[in-house]
Amino acid sequence: MEHGSVLSDAAQALTTVAATTVPWPFKPATIDLRATEGRSWRLTLNADGVRCDDLSADAEPGDLAMRGSASELVLYLYDRVPLDGLESTGDTEPMEQLAGWDPNA
Repeated sequence: MEHGSVLSDAAQALTTVAATTVPWPFKPATIDLRATEGRSWRLTLNADGVRCDDLSADAEPGDLAMRGSASELVLYLYDRVPLDGLESTGDTEPMEQLAGWDPNA
């Protein structure tokens, strides 16, 4: 599979699976997701919900940075690979909370 297609699929998953306008019930946080194929995203978790944006090169570091292939990042969102299967730096609690949170409950 081409990198462009995998990156596009990852971006789509992040903006549909991980994004919501339901207020984030935990401490606000930012999570930086970096695909080894070269693209990066930032998840912002706060009272406005969960938003996914492209991560700018000059952005301040988030509370958590995760790195893996685009497919590994998506598989994590679908609970198919464990968090420790990805490189991570920082506080993993927001990602663990996101993985266990059901905004529709």
